Amino acid sequence: MNAETPAQSRPPRPLCILIAALGGEGGGVLADYLVDAASAQGFPVQSTSIPGVSQRTGATTYYVEIYPRSRDELGGREPVLSL
Repeated sequence: MNAETPAQSRPPRPLCILIAALGGEGGGVLADYLVDAASAQGFPVQSTSIPGVSQRTGATTYYVEIYPRSRDELGGREPVLSL
């Protein structure tokens, strides 16, 4: 008998990363780097930002979600990620 537990039947949760930075300190560069690296490895990924006052010392936040299964494993299906 191959009964799955509820935890096994649920899709995996995405890896969620919040980058808190100050304007001009490279938070956007780091977010872009993470998106590019995940994409290059075949993982579905998306990002968004809340720029705030992004010129020197203004608070900025960047949010990245990476799905923990490669596109090949998904067989053409796209995960639904929400920011």
